[in-house]
Amino acid sequence: MGRPLKTGLLYRPCVRYLTGVASVIIQLHG
Repeated sequence: MGRPLKTGLLYRPCVRYLTGVASVIIQLHG
């Protein structure tokens, strides 16, 4: 890897995506 900047740029959108998916699953299961 060796590119912390690139992983930093990918980290935030990934977390935002995962939290969005989690919220959708919670809403579906109620």
